[in-house]
Amino acid sequence: MVTMNESPHHEAVGDVLKRLSRQSRRALDVASHEARLLGASSLCTQHLLLGMLREGNCGASRILEDVGFDYEEVRRRIAFITGEPRNEGILPPSPDLEYSPRLNTALDSAGHEATKRGQTEVGTVHLLIAMLRAREGLVVAVLDTPGLGLEPVGSAIVHAFRAEEALDV
Repeated sequence: MVTMNESPHHEAVGDVLKRLSRQSRRALDVASHEARLLGASSLCTQHLLLGMLREGNCGASRILEDVGFDYEEVRRRIAFITGEPRNEGILPPSPDLEYSPRLNTALDSAGHEATKRGQTEVGTVHLLIAMLRAREGLVVAVLDTPGLGLEPVGSAIVHAFRAEEALDV
């Protein structure tokens, strides 16, 4: 189970969570599992990135895979950067994971992004945009790789919104 913190900026994170698309909720559930596999003490944006890629059936994963990112490589990069070992065995019971401040900010920003676009549901693409707009943090470090980088991801997002093929809603 994941617990949430409130964000003082646009809307309460709990309100954003109520607006998540089915794919976004599934990605968040998978992210919690990923965080536990990596032995993390809180749920962070890098776990959400892994959750979206592992879920695979969402706008954000299609964009990332089309640009050249895959779950296994992203997971290896995150584990290398954080030094978090991957637990391949049975997961021990763990306390509820709290959302990291960066994840709270990303959720808040994703809610704002969806509202700005006139959409009631917050899709995985909104979440991806929010994580990239931060321009800092582990997600940006992982995705800003030689040969791939952030520009192709941004271009793919723009193209997907124009074509309306990446929307989870």
